[in-house]
Parts: sequence; C-alpha cells; structure tokens
Amino acid sequence: MSDATLVSREKNIAHIQVQLSPDDVGRHYRAFYKDMAKRFNIPGFRKGKIPANVLRQKIGQEVVDENVGNMLKDFAIQVGLRTLNLIPRAGNPQWHSEPEPQEDTALSYELSLPVLPEVTLPEFSKFEITVPKLNVNQAMKERYRERLAERFTEWEDADKDAEFGNGILFSFTSSNAETGEDTPFRHDEMRYVIGREGNLPGWDTELTGLKAGDEKTFEYDMPENFADLRIAGKKLNISLKVDKVFELKVPEFTEEFVKESLRMESLEKFDEFIDESLQQETEIQFESNKQDLVMQRVLEEMQTEISDDMINDEIDGLVQENEQTLRRYGSSLDEYLKEKGQEIKDFRESLVNTAERKIKLFLAVREVASQNNIQVSTQDMQNYALRLMREQGLEVEQIKQLMNNRDWINQAHYHITSEKAVRFMADQVVVDIDEKEYDESEAASEA
Repeated sequence: MSDATLVSREKNIAHIQVQLSPDDVGRHYRAFYKDMAKRFNIPGFRKGKIPANVLRQKIGQEVVDENVGNMLKDFAIQVGLRTLNLIPRAGNPQWHSEPEPQEDTALSYELSLPVLPEVTLPEFSKFEITVPKLNVNQAMKERYRERLAERFTEWEDADKDAEFGNGILFSFTSSNAETGEDTPFRHDEMRYVIGREGNLPGWDTELTGLKAGDEKTFEYDMPENFADLRIAGKKLNISLKVDKVFELKVPEFTEEFVKESLRMESLEKFDEFIDESLQQETEIQFESNKQDLVMQRVLEEMQTEISDDMINDEIDGLVQENEQTLRRYGSSLDEYLKEKGQEIKDFRESLVNTAERKIKLFLAVREVASQNNIQVSTQDMQNYALRLMREQGLEVEQIKQLMNNRDWINQAHYHITSEKAVRFMADQVVVDIDEKEYDESEAASEA
C-alpha cells in the first residue's frame, strides 16, 4: 500500500516523501496499456485486446515509461495530500527526486508543494457578544411612511424658482477644473429633489433658486469616496441647464389612499403592515450585525500562518480586480495611479491588510465547513440563482449560461458556503442585546 511521510512544513510549503507500492505502480502501467490498446489498430488483434508486449514494441518502452512516469507523479502528489491531510494551493510542485519508473516495482518520490496553512479556530461557542438592535418606534414608522410616500409622489410642473422640497429636471456635464478635459460625470434629464437624503453635498445650495431654462456653472470638489475612481476627489467644473421645476404632491395616508393605492383593507391594516415590515427589517439588521461581530472576532483570534507568497498572490488578484473595474469606467490602473501620484509598489502595500483578511476569511470558512460537514446542495445553488434573478434582474437564459461557467459555479459555491458557515458560528454564540432607539436626526446625519 502506498504511503507518505511529512519531512517538514515551513512557510506553507510541505516537503514530503511518497512511497508507491509495486501494486499501485503496476496498476498505472496496466491502465496505460488498456488505454493505448483502444487507440491502435494492429492486424491480428482485436481493438482494445492488444497485449502489453505488442504495444511496447509498437510505441517503445521509453515512451511507455515517460507517460506512466507522469501519471505516477500525479498519483504520488495525491497520495501525499490524502495521507497527510494536506490541502494544495496555487503553485507548482518542486521535485527533489524522480525515480525511473519500472513496472511492478516500488518507487520513492521526494517533493515540495504549496499547501494551505493549518488553522486553529477559537471556541466561538463560548463567545459572549453584545449586539445592537433597534426598537421600532414612532420615528421609524414616520420615516417608513416618508419612504413609501416617495413612491407615490406626483411631480407637477411649476413656473417658479426651485426651493427646498421641490423637484428639478436638469442636464449637466463636467470638466476637470485643472486640465479642462471633459469627464464622464454627466447626466441627461436627471430628476432631483432638493433636500432629499443622499444628495451630493453642496448640490442643494447650487440648485436652489433656479427656474426652468436657467443655466449655471460652478466649481465642485468631488467626494474622495465617490464610486467612479476617475473623478473621486477631483475638482470639477459643473455646467447644467434646468429643464423643469416641479411641485411635489406627496400623498396623505388616508383610508381611501391605502385602499386604492396600496390595496389594503384599512388604515389599521396599513399600520400593521408597517409594524411587521419594520420588525422584519430590524431582525435582519440584527442578524447581520451579529454575524459581522462574530466573524470579526473569529478572524482576530484564529491561529494560522499566512506566508508572504500567499499575500502576494492575493494582492495580484486584487490588483487585477481594480484594473477590471477601472477598465469598465474607460480608464486603467496606470492612469489612476498617475493621477494619484502613486507608484504600483505603494498601491500594492495599501492592499496588504485587505489581502490578509480575505485569506483568513477563506481559511476560517473552509475550516468551519469542514469540521461541521457544511455542504452546498443543488437546491442551494438553485436558490442562489433565483436570488440573483431578483436582485440583478437577470433572465433565465443568463442564469443558464452562468450555471455552465465553472468559475462562476466555484464562486457561487464559496459564497453559499461562507453564508452557511458564518450563520452556523453566529448561532452558537451567547448574545446580549443592546436595545437602541431610532433617532431621526442621527440617521439623517449618517446618511
């Protein structure tokens, strides 16, 4: 029986010796002969029934040994991983000894290969954590009503100067204030409500007092965290033209309104709906907070050794992701770094903590799933695909294409496993609930 021995394990490189038994070596030779017998047509022999000695004469012993030798090297790696319970990672093995294969003869290999580090998880079942949870109060209910009212608000043309609470339809373009070059920050027929939460800082002031037909140019400092990296933190010249100003007719939640527009029996039923919806929202947020806190503590307390080459490989992936994102915006990483006055070395260093966290998260999820037999079922994959259809508006044909993409399947599998593993850990901890009251002013300032 084939066996393996761990010589050393350092910096996530395992140095191992593998002994292949004569039976396993002979089995690989026989498998090779069987495969070759199906490929050749030799007079006097039925296809698939050609004797091994005839095949050796046909293709040569050197070719046989070379092909079987490659098969045996792959098998030696599998024996080493399985026997020593090692998990391979990206990278090629380094062979220290490769014996000449000989049929029905024991062989000994020595090699080093990259493996995942050992992981010791903290006893998360003994965690005691305090998780904030919002109580549903009147302020929350009023904010919910406001959000719902926005969906049914009517926009009526108004011949007036725009003021707080008015809607505006306008178009704008922008250029870099330093170079004068046009930027991608532009929009045609944009609907905007002065004073609404989430507006870009300062825009309410610039738009107040304008009326239909007015044009305006102003200088604007884009937020550093703006999604489009090409203009984040840049000083722009904004040129806009107002097409229309609107009075917003916000509905009142009367008995008639909830029956006709919301298809509810009464105001009482509407109030019950708000209570149930908010309770569900707060429960979902509470669970999310709990999972985040548990995962954060697990990553802080888990013991593992992450080697520099693992971090560098992860940084390579993050750099590639950033490049792809910028390409979608019509830019490149080189252009972005040039604009920031940053070298690629400095950019990579800024990604070290992110890379380390991603690796630790992967290792923790994998270990929890392995220890607790967490698996991904066909139904899990189907539910995940349905969720994508709802959230991203994908069509059935698009989902079918994704389901045939191996990379996407692997990503989906990890995503589902991660959700299950984190939920499993969160269900084990002791939780102390820190009840908080919703404060409208605090929520507005955070927004």
